[in-house]
Amino acid sequence: ETTRISRLDQYSGIFASGTVTFGGCDKDGEPFDAGLSLAVDQSTTLGDIIGHLNANVLDGATASLVNGRIQIIDDVGGYSRTDMTMSYTGEGSLAGPAYFEILTPGAEESRNVEFSVYDSRGGKHALSAAFVRTDTPHTWDMVLTSVEDDAGQPAIFDRRINAITFDADTGSYIGPRGSDPPQFVIAFAGDKSNPQTIRVNMGTAGQLNGLTQFAGNSTAGADSQNGYGPGVLSTVSVDNSGAIVGAFSNGVKKDIGTVQIAMFRNIAALERISNGYYVPTAGSGVPLGGRALAGGAGAVRSGALEKSDSDVATDFTNMIQAHNSYRPNDILKELTGLIG
Repeated sequence: ETTRISRLDQYSGIFASGTVTFGGCDKDGEPFDAGLSLAVDQSTTLGDIIGHLNANVLDGATASLVNGRIQIIDDVGGYSRTDMTMSYTGEGSLAGPAYFEILTPGAEESRNVEFSVYDSRGGKHALSAAFVRTDTPHTWDMVLTSVEDDAGQPAIFDRRINAITFDADTGSYIGPRGSDPPQFVIAFAGDKSNPQTIRVNMGTAGQLNGLTQFAGNSTAGADSQNGYGPGVLSTVSVDNSGAIVGAFSNGVKKDIGTVQIAMFRNIAALERISNGYYVPTAGSGVPLGGRALAGGAGAVRSGALEKSDSDVATDFTNMIQAHNSYRPNDILKELTGLIG
């Protein structure tokens, strides 16, 4: 506790003065309202911060330093919403904890759950959470206890889903009380300017197709999520609507383009030129671009041969002419050889 802030590995720069700001809430979920800032200088130690928390900020909880980390423990057990944030402003830079891990959730009882999510850059993060039973019957909270982030310290802006309620008779999920949606908000270290909202789908209210409350061991867990890691384009296909679908190495399929279909007012009035090509005329009208299977357009058949639009009679005549031209040339070559 005698270690000065300026000597911490988390501090960089020339230390002169600054301010440590505190936030969070007490056991009952009430925001801290006193001692929310502490002026610090070169002589300030970790013990000074611990002393300030215990004397001016915390109510019903005690802060201590354990293995170099600030630890806060409620004075009385049971359901608790105690949480703490701490930040620094001033000269130099102090990389304090962006959030406090919850080692032991305060609850009448709790059930742990772990799941993975992906950030906006495709980075994978392991999240640990706990369902904690509240003082209200058939009501639980879901609280994030820790977030794994290899890039640094993430910031958690919304870590608790409050009052998840179940039917007392059927055990079916009713939903969270109030208007707050069931979600967490995290700013991962690699993209702190873009906080991500992680929505939790707990099932349909009044049904047993999601989270339920029954006696026995907990089996709660995330069976799916819609994030994904980075991938490269592996294959491309085209469906009958003309959508060009790219399949990526991470298992994701995305529409990456569309085959455009040209439609004419009168197809029969198109003028044939050569090599199976046609050009519009006054009678056919101008081409109107559109998508397959929409506005009267046909379908795109991927991997199928199209109907031939060649003039068989003309092509056959050209073949005969080419053959007849070959025969005189061949005879002339033979006669020249005899004379020589």
